[in-house]
Amino acid sequence: MKKLDNKKKIIFDFDGTLIPLIDFKEPVRKMLEAFDVSYNEDDLDKCVRAMQDYEKYYDRYLITWYTDYVKAMTNLPIKEYMFVYYILHAENLIINDCPKEIYSLLDSLQDSYQLVVLSNFFGLCLRRRLALLNMLKYFDNVVGGDLFVKPNPEAFYYAMGDIPVKECLMIGDSFSNDILGARDIGMDTIYVESTSDIERYKTQIKCLKKML
Repeated sequence: MKKLDNKKKIIFDFDGTLIPLIDFKEPVRKMLEAFDVSYNEDDLDKCVRAMQDYEKYYDRYLITWYTDYVKAMTNLPIKEYMFVYYILHAENLIINDCPKEIYSLLDSLQDSYQLVVLSNFFGLCLRRRLALLNMLKYFDNVVGGDLFVKPNPEAFYYAMGDIPVKECLMIGDSFSNDILGARDIGMDTIYVESTSDIERYKTQIKCLKKML
């Protein structure tokens, strides 16, 4: 695999890359119900959409900005402490019995490369999710969107640390955020297709292992 010639660091996106895509609707429902917020299904859809669209308009994840944006987009009585609850209850944001194929891939890589996760969400939530999945041990660094969000070049530079860009590889499922963002600073990339289908996800991870 020519992309790994002279590579020292592999940077992974998280959702849709390391794990299959999950439906965030149910975790958001649990958050609203935990605080007795009245809502209908349209409210719920708007809330999920606003949470996902936030990074299109803001250059980092701050709980105050995040809360204000989602509240404005939904007219729900959203408070900061609700998102603190959402972040801390990371068990709602993972899949049960994550396929063994991803662990096999990480096992095969961790002794040869520095591994990093770079994802656009609160870093605390990201680390908690990785810990619950027993994946945190594989990574030298976990970079959330607390300072920068992809595709801002600074997000990639921060994830690179002191490793030159030509010695890093970005793997992600968002062509605009992960692939074009990394390419803009001269980093090699591998694109993986987002999927929530477990069997399709397993096949993709097996193919990625062969490539790497």
